[in-house]
Amino acid sequence: MRGRKAVAAVTLLVFLLTLAGPAGAAPFKDMNSSHWANKDVTKMYAKGVVAGYGDEYRPNQSISREQVIVMLIRVLGLAGEASAQSLPATFRNPEAVSKDFQPIIALAVNKGIISGGDLLDFRPRDSAKRYEVAVFIARAMGFDAGAGSSSLPFTDAKELNDWAPWAAPYVRYVYDQGIMSGDVNGAFRPMDEVTRAEMAALLSRVDAKLGRLTANTIKGEAYSVSPTVNSILVQDGSGQIITVPVAADAAIYKDNKPVGLQQLQRGDKLEVIKNAQGQGVYLEVIPADAFVYDQVQVNGTVEAVQGINVVSLTVRTAGGATTYTLAGNVEVTVDGLPAKTADLLVGQEVTLTVKGNTVVEVVARNVEREIYGELDAVSLGLPPSLTVVDGANKRTTYTIGSGARIELDGSVVDPSALVAGQQIRAIVKGNEISRLWATSFTGEAVGTLVRAEFAPVERVVLKVETAKGVYSEVTYEVERNARIRRDGSRATLRDLVPGDEVELVLTNGKVTELYAELVEVRTEGRVIAVTLAYTPSLTIIDNQGHERTFTIAPDARLRRDRVRIAVEDLRVDDYVTIRAEGQTIVDLRAEDRVVSDYLIGTIGEINSRARVVVLEDPEEQTRFSVGIYVDQYDTRIIKFGYDIDFNELEVGDKIIVVGKAESYRFLAETILVISAAR
Repeated sequence: MRGRKAVAAVTLLVFLLTLAGPAGAAPFKDMNSSHWANKDVTKMYAKGVVAGYGDEYRPNQSISREQVIVMLIRVLGLAGEASAQSLPATFRNPEAVSKDFQPIIALAVNKGIISGGDLLDFRPRDSAKRYEVAVFIARAMGFDAGAGSSSLPFTDAKELNDWAPWAAPYVRYVYDQGIMSGDVNGAFRPMDEVTRAEMAALLSRVDAKLGRLTANTIKGEAYSVSPTVNSILVQDGSGQIITVPVAADAAIYKDNKPVGLQQLQRGDKLEVIKNAQGQGVYLEVIPADAFVYDQVQVNGTVEAVQGINVVSLTVRTAGGATTYTLAGNVEVTVDGLPAKTADLLVGQEVTLTVKGNTVVEVVARNVEREIYGELDAVSLGLPPSLTVVDGANKRTTYTIGSGARIELDGSVVDPSALVAGQQIRAIVKGNEISRLWATSFTGEAVGTLVRAEFAPVERVVLKVETAKGVYSEVTYEVERNARIRRDGSRATLRDLVPGDEVELVLTNGKVTELYAELVEVRTEGRVIAVTLAYTPSLTIIDNQGHERTFTIAPDARLRRDRVRIAVEDLRVDDYVTIRAEGQTIVDLRAEDRVVSDYLIGTIGEINSRARVVVLEDPEEQTRFSVGIYVDQYDTRIIKFGYDIDFNELEVGDKIIVVGKAESYRFLAETILVISAAR
């Protein structure tokens, strides 16, 4: 009797010692590649679920009840929880359980895998019968016998119903799950003992159903196979490409047959099991129609939420940013409460459950974080919101919480004090700002006053040079307490005159200081337009040929031949001398004057019927390029010292024209041809 116990102890010790993590393919000399259970034994060995006795697996040896429980706990991925467990007082004969297995058996009791009559008489060393294994597997998979069917599709169903009718729902469940079935004759054989080979096959099916052992497992697609360096690239369900070195003694299966690494191809659907060193020790090609990605978890921070009907999340992890598509029935929780995809926000910390590249569950947490950037837009709606551009030039919109504290340059303000261009720092939870610090920005502007506006707010419109030689009108809002000076004296907007040269000091884009200087303009020219309106205006062509328009001040001094006149007395073609402040005439003298002038250029066109010559390249770019009027009787035309007729002029002749300017025409008195057309 002592000898038998010693042998049993040694056998158990060998079984325990060989349960360490695998280094390669199962090294069992009694399991060759032709054995029907070879693949299942090898796979479960690679996952650390089964082990052998030294270099033997002993496939035909019956398995004990306690070994069944140990293997089930391992295939459930729960072995790490067993260390602190102890058998409860309701468990009889705990000393019958192998000492090293007691924590695992205790865990199985707590998980409900061992219950009922087994608590009173577990019989750990007895060989496990098929119906007992069915019961343990069903409980491990979470089956509730009260919700199951007792109807059995086996030819020997009466045997189970006579011996252990209470086990019928469990047997039916594992049959329905495809874990256990009958023999070729349709018999379940409930009282037969289960062999170690059969147990490995059952565990492999349970593992495929539950998918709990994913820590060292990769399911993905072969991206590249390199037999010469024993390596393979696998693209997993989250889209990452993982390099897997393949162990020299790795077990590789394709079409359920052992193969070499060189027989794998790009696109093969794979399950890869790695050892502690990260080497692939088990690789299996799974038919595409049976392949399902394992669910993997991804932890990171939401960087972008896009889409309406089909929503995608961009999540940044330690390995970089990846975009995932959310399943239509995705489960979403935010801060522990059920939520919708619309509740997913940039900045949330998330745990994604990913199957393939599709997210089936999102667990999001709103966490406080600091953001920095420049305000790009401010909306004062309900609720108010801000758009911020960060250092990566990324625009994000945040709402302002109802109790948010906002400070501008150290003073508490409301959101209306915030403007685009301010630098901000804020505390954000989700996309809601709870506290914000903003810094004012300053600037300057220089230009010519176009007008001042007084409603709905005070503003000035300046003509500013936005690029070299390019001018635009720009409007600036004036702060209520802005400092305004004109010619060094205190002033208001009403004192400014269009044409004043203006310098602005801006804070947050608004005018806080304005300095204006009167610009006195003296010019003369010929009147080409008089506009009689509420604010009358006058347009002239000055002596440089430039068209200029001035308004006329109500108290402007207008004279003709030293006699005061009204605006209505001004006429087109009057020659006027003007003194203006900015663009407003304050003094004007008008006279009837015929002004002699000359032009030099090349004849570009000749209109014989109208007797008009057009210069194509007048040396003075003036309005008179539109036409030189030639009088049939009063205009003298000279070519190389001889008087000629109008019809002897030619296109291409270079000429000097002396005459009189009137409005938009030039009346030629003398035309001198200095170079004939070639």
